[in-house]
Amino acid sequence: MESFKIKKIKNEKYEYLVLSISYINPFEELDKIEKKLKTRKYKGYILFDLYLSHVNNNYRFAEGYFDGEKFVKSKFKWLSDIGENIKKISYKFFSDHPDYIDNSLLSSVDKLYFKEKMFI
Repeated sequence: MESFKIKKIKNEKYEYLVLSISYINPFEELDKIEKKLKTRKYKGYILFDLYLSHVNNNYRFAEGYFDGEKFVKSKFKWLSDIGENIKKISYKFFSDHPDYIDNSLLSSVDKLYFKEKMFI
């Protein structure tokens, strides 16, 4: 099972959002993400939401630049200020796929809150 899903989004800077869907960090599978982006013939910035692998902390969101072949390692950076519209996209995704919440690093209390649509 992959540790991520790639979701096409409508955003000025990011066309794709990579969401962690388990406790495994998607950065450990960058090669697989690169292959998928290559088949989509994409070149540009990618947003990562690592909520399920990092929990809700300062290292939840990151961006990287994909040059059409591979990620440019020097362009990765953590984002501390992310728009509410992006958080809503993530929340909707996980609300539609509650099974991913169970396979995460979230505490049992956080899992319950999330499933009851009270968290994020």
